[in-house]
Amino acid sequence: MLNLRSLALIAAFVLPILPQASLAQMPGRSNDDCILDNCRDRQPAGQPSQPGNDTNQPGSRRSQRDFDRPYGRDRSFNEDRGGRQNDRGDRRGGGGGEQYGARPGQFDFYVLSLSWSPSFCSSDAGRRSREQCAPGANNAFVVHGLWPQFTRGFPSYCDQGNPPRSALEHARGVYPEEGLARYEWRKHGTCSGLSAAEYFDLAGRIKAKIVIPEDLRRPNGMLRKDPADIQRAFLESNKTLREDMISVTCTRGQLQEVRVCVAKDGKDFQSCPEVARAACRVGNISVPAPR
Repeated sequence: MLNLRSLALIAAFVLPILPQASLAQMPGRSNDDCILDNCRDRQPAGQPSQPGNDTNQPGSRRSQRDFDRPYGRDRSFNEDRGGRQNDRGDRRGGGGGEQYGARPGQFDFYVLSLSWSPSFCSSDAGRRSREQCAPGANNAFVVHGLWPQFTRGFPSYCDQGNPPRSALEHARGVYPEEGLARYEWRKHGTCSGLSAAEYFDLAGRIKAKIVIPEDLRRPNGMLRKDPADIQRAFLESNKTLREDMISVTCTRGQLQEVRVCVAKDGKDFQSCPEVARAACRVGNISVPAPR
């Protein structure tokens, strides 16, 4: 029979790990969600992490291991032609990167990030993606996220909780997987000041207004392109888009994402020098074909 001393020792050992266990097992929180990004959703809202962990926003800092994480493959501190990495981001009030505790709705503009799905699906993380990268899915550009952004830096985790099930119906057809929609709502959508349904609807409307260049809609085979040519093709296909409103990112010599800045009302494209400066600087990259 356990005595009081034994019970006290058990309690001292078990209780500290209960919050982590309960967080991972919260209803509606799938352990697969972070396959689609870099697992920052495992951290409670309002608790800043160590520098170097965020990998899907301009102005972030990260370590080499972050490039092995799904949807964590941008170099918004970039790799230039000499292979050097440059941290180009700083926070609105000085410093750089992600800001916790911002009030919902208080930001400057949105970034719509369109991920080139074949590049993601060729990664180790992509091969674990059951829906987006399923054989025959044939995805090209897909919505990675709609990110509230400051002129310098960006807010995140402005509130806690998952989107209601009814709101996820609005994400269907906008995001390639439901888990990604849940993650993006927790990290970015809660900072929009919108309801989850309104946030997903806005992401869909903004995506619909961006014209994808014809040769990037469904290429039949591998393409080789200069990132500047990809940017130029988007500018030609979207007449009100300018060079300081778009960024083409790359990873491992492949097209990664095209990021377009949009005003808070979602109607017009927006100048965003910090995002534009985070573009890929290599001379020629591959564009894998959808499959």
